[in-house]
Amino acid sequence: MRLTELKVRTILQQVSNEQAAAAFEDGYNALVLLNNFKDLLVDEKDYKGEAGGGFEWLQVEEAEVVSNDLNFEGLKFFNRGKCSYTDAIQRRAASSVHYLQLLKERVDEVSEVFIPMDNETIEMLRELCLTTLGELAYFLYFQFQLEDTLTDLSEGNDPRVNVALAQFVDESGNDLEQVVTFVSEIMTEHRPTFTIFEEFPDLEDPFFEIVGPYVKDFERIIDFVTAEVVRDVIKNAGDVEEIVRDLESSIKETEVE
Repeated sequence: MRLTELKVRTILQQVSNEQAAAAFEDGYNALVLLNNFKDLLVDEKDYKGEAGGGFEWLQVEEAEVVSNDLNFEGLKFFNRGKCSYTDAIQRRAASSVHYLQLLKERVDEVSEVFIPMDNETIEMLRELCLTTLGELAYFLYFQFQLEDTLTDLSEGNDPRVNVALAQFVDESGNDLEQVVTFVSEIMTEHRPTFTIFEEFPDLEDPFFEIVGPYVKDFERIIDFVTAEVVRDVIKNAGDVEEIVRDLESSIKETEVE
């Protein structure tokens, strides 16, 4: 394992390895918790597990588990200090905290009354879970450079591992490869679909890996990403921040017109 340093901003507050590890721990545990919960927020006929004594009560019991176990104080500290090393990642950190707070309020309400949920509540909770999972996985993946770790593991090399991730794995006993693969799969599942990659599927992963830390809103640029833009990003990866900035500026000018 080759440890890599934290990539953070310290304009508002200093952040230690331990505090960054706490943010990763909160984020990862929330991913696991909410990924399990959202699988229950479906019609009973679509549930793939065993319902036991009654599916509607299993849903309520899992809401109570989320209510009791969801903790994101470390993540809130990281977000308050605006510690992420790019504006785009910081935006995901803020969104993650926002949606986690909303979700916590809702599951607390369900847990308190402890009666089966109506369809409207189930759908609302599922949408909150899906949104939170997407924002949170994006934040963890790019803030803690999981792409470097995954690349090294897939190539059989001694993996580069962010110090915060290394501390989390060491203290929690989780398997490194399982952790980074889990986050990566959720992040990939929730990233937007660009029609340009139907024609150039081999360019999709490299494009997202390069621009990920710098794009604030993928949905906003989706109609402006051409094959030329994709090739420019991949060819000039070292200048990607400037390329993304120019793309977003041109889009803003188009919107004004």
